[in-house]
Amino acid sequence: MCLVLGLVGAVSVKMLSSLAVVGAVWGGYHLFTVHQAARAMRDLLATSDVNGFVEVLPPANQALDTVYVVAAQNCPHADAQNADQLAKSLGRQGIPVARVSSVSYPSQQIDRATMNRLMVVMNGPLPLVFVHGRAAMNPEMNQVVEEYLRPGSVRTLR
Repeated sequence: MCLVLGLVGAVSVKMLSSLAVVGAVWGGYHLFTVHQAARAMRDLLATSDVNGFVEVLPPANQALDTVYVVAAQNCPHADAQNADQLAKSLGRQGIPVARVSSVSYPSQQIDRATMNRLMVVMNGPLPLVFVHGRAAMNPEMNQVVEEYLRPGSVRTLR
């Protein structure tokens, strides 16, 4: 009986130590990926303009003078509701706006650096707003209007 309990105890200790190693590896990996994501976001935001917009490729088929507001459509989630309000407010100010749930890019135009930049933007807080080849994550209304009206940009007020 003592021999059986000793074997069970030895197996339990090995199992617990194995679980501890797996947990430590997973925890380290998780901390590393969170750190990398935060660093990528910080590096991207360091290149943003005064309105919080960063240089990106414009989405495929985006009209040059149209603002794209991107978030899930017909959704009660706060991000989607904010996107709806932002699009309506921009439209009331005469700014051409498209409220969309996704954007796409031709694969031949995207190199590794561009893809990494887009991934950071796409993984940021919603709504995403695309204006004149620049994008911002969850910008305020005034930031979008200022970016749209920035000197030298292509724009048409309705």
